Amino acid sequence: MKFPEIPQILLILAGSFVIAQAGSAAEFRFGDQTITVPDGFVVEKVAGSPLTDRPITSDFDELGRLYVAESSGANDSVETQLKEKPHSILRLEDSDGDGFFDKRTVFADKMMFPAGTMWHDGSLYVTAPPEIWKLTDTDDDGVADKREVWYDPGTLTGCANDLHGPYLGLDGWIYWTKGAFAEQVHELTTGEPFVTRAAHIFRMHPDGGGVESVMTGGMDNPVELAFTPDGERIFSATFLQHPGGGKRDGLIHAIYGGTYGKVNGVVDDHPRTGELLPPMTHLGPAAACALMRYESGVFGEPYRDNLFSSSFNLAKVTRHKLVSDGSTFRTVDTDFMVSDSTDFHPTHIEEDADGSLLVIDTGAGTNCVVQLHNCISPMCWVASIASVRKVHRWLKIRVD
Repeated sequence: MKFPEIPQILLILAGSFVIAQAGSAAEFRFGDQTITVPDGFVVEKVAGSPLTDRPITSDFDELGRLYVAESSGANDSVETQLKEKPHSILRLEDSDGDGFFDKRTVFADKMMFPAGTMWHDGSLYVTAPPEIWKLTDTDDDGVADKREVWYDPGTLTGCANDLHGPYLGLDGWIYWTKGAFAEQVHELTTGEPFVTRAAHIFRMHPDGGGVESVMTGGMDNPVELAFTPDGERIFSATFLQHPGGGKRDGLIHAIYGGTYGKVNGVVDDHPRTGELLPPMTHLGPAAACALMRYESGVFGEPYRDNLFSSSFNLAKVTRHKLVSDGSTFRTVDTDFMVSDSTDFHPTHIEEDADGSLLVIDTGAGTNCVVQLHNCISPMCWVASIASVRKVHRWLKIRVD
């Protein structure tokens, strides 16, 4: 998507806005909500309902078309949703080049709850637990006419922490994360069987050929994965340790073959050379989810290769500057986008080709967070989004 002259950060929110300046920060009011970003950034709408109502994740293709994983709002049982597959993938386009989406196509219907999207080599890979799908539009009419199950681990616990991704590594392999603690059996790239209940980062070549475990852990929910310019892996996760001292969720530098907390019997059968490895950055009870590396220099060199993460519970997006620290990293952390509303729940961040960022806010109620982490309902996240706020707006933040 092309915007005139100036870069943007994109944001999905609800309502209209008024711009105000407050010292070194810019404030944007959306109804009763105020969002604060650093001075010099501007929030603008780029699309709205009825183009998309319940977005979860998204990704751009080479032509700037945006593929959005959208929930139906259904809160039925896992068994019912597996049968009916009520969710969908949308393709949004800016047909007149004015920087605002204005065209919507249902790229794929009849999907399980989508938890990730990745465009790669002419196809959209969609995590829809229990599977990862490869969706291809062979005649470019905006609808995926070729649908293949690319990966199927055969497990689904119904607590929205089974499977996240996929993510394209700098090595050309496709990565994803396994949460929950359901037992899975895989064939490794060596041809040997691999049985595990632990959390993992897995990877596999796009053409198949067996999986490889990159990281093993006792955390409940490894979510998004970002790569440094050298290919090192950083991921966000919840319950990296048993809560205490203001620590729970955060970011981990996943050293290849490493085994990480929290202390949990699911890692007992996995080899390690010492104590469980520690996290890189603690975020508190954040429900850490979105994570990406900003590659462009459009925001200025100080921003290049910074990480941006979202805290579902804490109503904010955080900027992390990576600093080498022996064989790993530490981070210098600053709030980048903060809302004063407990209904601001950013779930996805990505970079567009013009140096903009896209942030998705689900706008769900806070009761969803309690339900999600206690597994009261298999699709509580969706139900809260649908019942609390049904209309979401696309906005952009740009540098003046």
